[in-house]
Amino acid sequence: AYGQNVELKKVTINNPNGRAIKIADEDADALKVTLSVADSKAISSAKAAILVTNVGGADITLSNFDISEVAADTINAVWVDEDRAAYADQVTVTGGNVVNE
Repeated sequence: AYGQNVELKKVTINNPNGRAIKIADEDADALKVTLSVADSKAISSAKAAILVTNVGGADITLSNFDISEVAADTINAVWVDEDRAAYADQVTVTGGNVVNE
């Protein structure tokens, strides 16, 4: 996670053996990531549709993001990893719910 700006539109992310999207840091110098997901669907068997493990945090905007086939959580689109709970305030979500794992 090095400050990328990622935009996903009209996609289906299908990972029946794991999570759909993960925003992860590789080191302590990670920067905040911006993610926009619109008119899309996540199919996942693990954790939330979007898992954030980035100490730099994330600004996430969701619009018409279908998480009805995320086995672990169909209400909260974003989870902050339990190991990154101290950085949970660095994660903002517009258009969806976020919780700490």
